[in-house]
Amino acid sequence: MGEWKIKILGRAVRDESGGFAYQNLLNSSPPKVLKYSLGIGPEREKEQMEVPVLTTWPGYSRWLFRNTVVEVKSQHPPGEMEELHLRIKHLVLRQEKALTKISREVSAFQNAERVPSIQRERIPEDVRLFVWQRDEGRCIKCGNNERLEYDHIIPVVEGGSNTARNIQLLCETCNRQKGKNI
Repeated sequence: MGEWKIKILGRAVRDESGGFAYQNLLNSSPPKVLKYSLGIGPEREKEQMEVPVLTTWPGYSRWLFRNTVVEVKSQHPPGEMEELHLRIKHLVLRQEKALTKISREVSAFQNAERVPSIQRERIPEDVRLFVWQRDEGRCIKCGNNERLEYDHIIPVVEGGSNTARNIQLLCETCNRQKGKNI
C-alpha cells in the first residue's frame, strides 16, 4: 500500500483550445499569473466530473476532478489506482462541501445586515404591576407562584402588544408548554 500526499492546487479554467488550464498566482512583485495547459481537451469534460483524470503535465502527477486540479506526490504501484481515485474524490468533495457551507454562512451574514434589527420593547412597569395584581401573583393556568414570567397572549412577532389585555402571568413550565403549542 502506497502513501500519497495529495493537495488541491486550485480550479481549472478554459484555455484557448476549449480544454482545461490551471492558473498559478506567483507571489512576486508585481504578482504574476501563469497559465499551464493541463492537456485535457473538451471531449473529457464529462469524464473528469465523474472520475479523476490524469493530466499530461511533464514531471508531475496532476489530476483533474470536478474542475479542481490536484497534485499527488508519491510512489505508488499501478494496482492502487482505485484507492488513489477514492482519496482524490474524497478531498475534492470535502472541499466542495466546506465551500458550500461557507457560502451559506456568508449569505446569512449578508442577509442579516439587510434586515433591520427588531428590538423588543420592555413591558412598561405600570402594566407589569397591573398584571401582577390582576393575576394575584400566580400562574393563571396552574396557580403556581414560583418562577413566574410575563407572557404575551398574542406573541409580539404576530402583532401582539405590551398592553395589560395582552399580557398574563404564567409559570415557566406553563409558558414553555404554551410555546410548544403555538
